[in-house]
This record gives sequence, structure tokens and C-alpha cells, in this order.
Amino acid sequence: GNTNRPLRVLELGAGNGLLRYSLTNAVAALDSREASAGGIAASGAPPKGHGFDSIGFPSVAFYATDVKPSVSFPDSVTTADAESAVRDSKVCGGFPPDVVLVCWHPMHFDWTQSVRAVPSVKEYVMVGETDFGICGAPWKTWGYFGDDGDGDGADDSHILPTTPPYAEDGFTRHALPKMSSFQIGKTDEPWRKLRG
Repeated sequence: GNTNRPLRVLELGAGNGLLRYSLTNAVAALDSREASAGGIAASGAPPKGHGFDSIGFPSVAFYATDVKPSVSFPDSVTTADAESAVRDSKVCGGFPPDVVLVCWHPMHFDWTQSVRAVPSVKEYVMVGETDFGICGAPWKTWGYFGDDGDGDGADDSHILPTTPPYAEDGFTRHALPKMSSFQIGKTDEPWRKLRG
């Protein structure tokens, strides 16, 4: 159903807050273009079919946390570890998040279980290398079977897989391969011109 509050997007592991800052400004620019084109009503709420109304929210509010924020944009990053932040409603202006965003999730850790445990979270978006890459834990984060994440480095593909943790919690996984060309990552190599 439609609501008058913004969609609350929480970024975990936000570092200096640049992504939150950039997304906030990008949404403001979209809102400004719609307003100048007559797309936003005088009340500030877009008419049906415009802006974020199609997903049931008139706007988006971005929040960011990091356990140890680096030099940040003014007031953009709250100091909190990922597992606590997603459960702490004070982080998102006094309310729980609707969507969680994680870019380049730390390797060998899994924040997604804590994210999925919050009833208000309807989606979470993971940006970075998937499956056997450097983000998260292969099985716990991605549902990738081949390494059970026990840290022994052994290929465990001979063990029959079960339902991935995200599916057990009612979520589905959707790969967005076309988005890879827009990523700049920790393991990009300047001599590699093609994205695979």
C-alpha cells in the first residue's frame, strides 16, 4: 500500500559515506527535474506513476553506518557495527530500514543473516564479487556451494547442498550481470580491458 513516509535505505559498511551522499544527491536531482517538469504536486508528493510512488513511497531516505567511519561527508555516517545497526531503529531516523545496501561486504563475514532477521527489511542489495569472490562468505552470504565457508579452503562440492540460507529466510537471489561494467572494485586490474 501507499505510504506518506520515505523508503528507508540503510547502507552497512559505508566507509566515508560517499555512496550515501551520492545516492541522496542523485535522488534530489531526480526530484528537482520532476518538479521543474511539473511532475511533483505542490504538496511535494509526486502524482501516481511518478517518482517512487510506483513502489509505494513518495521519496527515499538514505542512511549509512560503519564500525569505524573514515573521514566522512558531514553527518553522513553513523558509527555502528553492521549487526547492531540493522536492528537499531535510531540509525534510520527512529524507524527500522526497508532496504539494506552493502557494497564490498568484508570477506569471510556474513551480515546478511542479521539483515534477513529484521522483519521490516523487504530487500537487500549486495554490490561486489559474488560466490567465490572477496565479498562475504560463499555459502552464508551467497548460497554458493563448493566451499562451505569453514575456512579450510577445501572444495566441499562433494557434499550435497541444502537450501541456501537466504531462501530459508524467504528471500530470493537475482544476479544483475549487466551492472558489472559499472563497478570499480578492489580486484580490478588495469591491464584487464574486458569484464567477464
